Amino acid sequence: MNKLEHKRTTSARKRSGVGVALIAALGLVALLAACDTSGSASQPQQAVVSQPQPQAPSPNNPPKIATAYRPGGQATPYAPLVIPPAPALPPAVGAVLLADSFADTPISNYTIVDLGVAPDARPSTWAVQDGMLAQNGDADGNPAANETLAVIGNAVWTNYSVEAEAYSGGSPLGLVARYSKAGFYRLRVNRSTVTGAGWLLQRYDSGKQAYTTLASGALNSGYTVQQWNYLKLTAQGSTISVTINGQPAASVNDSAYPGGSVGLYTEATGARFSNLRVSALQ
Repeated sequence: MNKLEHKRTTSARKRSGVGVALIAALGLVALLAACDTSGSASQPQQAVVSQPQPQAPSPNNPPKIATAYRPGGQATPYAPLVIPPAPALPPAVGAVLLADSFADTPISNYTIVDLGVAPDARPSTWAVQDGMLAQNGDADGNPAANETLAVIGNAVWTNYSVEAEAYSGGSPLGLVARYSKAGFYRLRVNRSTVTGAGWLLQRYDSGKQAYTTLASGALNSGYTVQQWNYLKLTAQGSTISVTINGQPAASVNDSAYPGGSVGLYTEATGARFSNLRVSALQ
């Protein structure tokens, strides 16, 4: 081999070696890229948890019972509210004009009067049930803030006492005497923990749609919730008197309304009444 051929051969080998090295380098880069891609693809994916769809109540899938939680997180079902029978009233003083134990009284005997309601408000609902006169919220069964009366009796009644047992979980309780289109006298007794007066003896003016307070009791002098409370409102001449749970609370003079019917008072939030009685006085 002459010098020229030897030089060409050496140069070709060098170019071939560079090519092999370049191909190897490119192969290494591709391999690294593939490993990186493979590594990313091999990362575990988050599991998709399907939410169970609610099922309609059925014998095999009864509706859930609301629960309350005691300290420690233990759940217990709410106990249904059981209202005990109302105690008997004290002996009547004077001739009995009206007595109703609500055993089977048709609710149509009573005139329901809602006070201070918006024109589009739903009317309140009263019913005779379980030996009680029950206020059951508005016509949809929802609690409402409006005042409501169940009125009964005779417009010519003048001197009498109206008594009843009343039960509530928080609504105000009360009695109405000498009810007429002009107005009436009202005893309102709040629960003992309410802010403000525990009880109020008031005169209601239908024309003004406003109350005038004639007497009131201090905070914490109201009724005990979920317990029967004895209320009595007396109208004799110009003397209007109040008795709460056997204790005389007030006696005032007012002659705005000389006579009228009686009524049971609450707000449209579920109070109960029993043993209504009206007795004539001299």
